[in-house]
Amino acid sequence: MLPTRKAAVVWLSLAFERVLTAQTPLSSHAPLSFYTGVENDLGQWDLGKALAVNATGHLVFETANSLLQHWPNTRYRIGHTIVPGTIPVGTLLYHGALTGPHLPTALEWVSVEPDHSIVFCQGPIETGCWHLTLKVTRPMKVLYFDGTSGAKIPEGTMDTQDLVAWSKMNPEWVGNEGKRIMDLCKWGQKYGVNGFVRFVVV
Repeated sequence: MLPTRKAAVVWLSLAFERVLTAQTPLSSHAPLSFYTGVENDLGQWDLGKALAVNATGHLVFETANSLLQHWPNTRYRIGHTIVPGTIPVGTLLYHGALTGPHLPTALEWVSVEPDHSIVFCQGPIETGCWHLTLKVTRPMKVLYFDGTSGAKIPEGTMDTQDLVAWSKMNPEWVGNEGKRIMDLCKWGQKYGVNGFVRFVVV
């Protein structure tokens, strides 16, 4: 396994709901003159002019295009998008631990790739290493945090999770995974969320 391989880590749950929408012909839209304040004359646009330094509007389409992809989420590791998803029945999930054999009885992480979870399972089974394979038996509702949202660094990778869990960013709690997942789950119970999906680099 390559040390820089990107893997999805799932807090008890992945896969995205596909929402199908009907395409509407352009002819059914209102004419541009209907929208006040919008420049109708494309000749007035200066496409050679650079964007403002802190502009982010142009990243919207790239964000949608790069969900669950390695390099875009590595390059822009501070995520800003939260996407609901569903893990379908039959999906295999993996958990590696230094203690075992046991089935987790409390909140735990699982991975969608065995290569990622085996990293946490070092040594032979005789010394306590335990690698567990789980199979999803019912659809699981999850919330995906984009960026490198599983990286425990104070530069903002966990900001969206903190905002959901605590309604504010807490960079000083970057290593407090126990409290974060407990509070995320408490929040998620109100909406039927079964788990949370994050990316990390392994």
